[in-house]
Amino acid sequence: MMCKWIAFVCMWFLAGTGMVWGQSFTDLEVEAYWPLTADASDSLGAYGDLELVNVVGPGPDGIFLNGNYIYGDPDSSLAATPPINWDFDHLAVALEFKTVDSGAYRPIFICGDLYRWLGAQIADDQLELIVNDITVPSSAHVAPGMWHRVAVRWDAGTARLYLDGAEVATASADSLIHTDSDNDYRISNTHFGSAEAFKGYWRHLQVWSGQVATAVRHPQARVSLKVWPNPAREGMWVAFPATGKWRCRLIDPLGGVVRTYELEGNGPAFLPLDPGTLAPGWYVLVVTDGRGTYRTPVVLD
Repeated sequence: MMCKWIAFVCMWFLAGTGMVWGQSFTDLEVEAYWPLTADASDSLGAYGDLELVNVVGPGPDGIFLNGNYIYGDPDSSLAATPPINWDFDHLAVALEFKTVDSGAYRPIFICGDLYRWLGAQIADDQLELIVNDITVPSSAHVAPGMWHRVAVRWDAGTARLYLDGAEVATASADSLIHTDSDNDYRISNTHFGSAEAFKGYWRHLQVWSGQVATAVRHPQARVSLKVWPNPAREGMWVAFPATGKWRCRLIDPLGGVVRTYELEGNGPAFLPLDPGTLAPGWYVLVVTDGRGTYRTPVVLD
């Protein structure tokens, strides 16, 4: 039987405050997650590093992009994912961002270099949805110098734009128009049609692709761990994919190992968390048994 990622509640916590960024996409399959707080890697192990050109970071504030267009200025910044294995019927993209200039036109993120088939941008501080290179104004405005979470979701004919968990715009289309080139399967900070680029900070870039029950997964992204509850507080239960001796490590957003557990059997086994000593937010549970390594994202609330 094909192994599936365990869907998890997508919640972001503003570092040091415990503030939660809104909505969840628990009905979609998690495809990739680039925290950008320690390096450029996908914490889920499904894809390679983000391509980073002339950025500051990665670090606790993610990466800083200087806003210069990659093909128009030798002092330019680029952040781009590898080509994504998209399910073009159901998908979503989300990230935390902080813009540093006011009144300017800036793409925040763009899916597709040639057709710009989905994305979000800022125009005179107003947030806009992009669908098939057409912009749709939202009811939301973005304040420079403040962290926000933007998310765009597509479901077979309808695109939805979210800011800090609230839906702020919708648009309809028959389908997402794209080419089959690798450049149209990636996400970047650059709008190649208008020759503009995002200026500010990116972190916690996440991608979903396909519905939980039907998604065809990227082969390297398949995990047969079951973890519950997720989000967790006092602890979590883990059911392992086979009987064996298991080493479990809980990794924080900076790549540090904050908990280690040695277990035998196939579970379920309870992993205590002692929430008073762990900050709320994103973590990755890494499980090994000498035959393979399994990863799944978890959230501590």
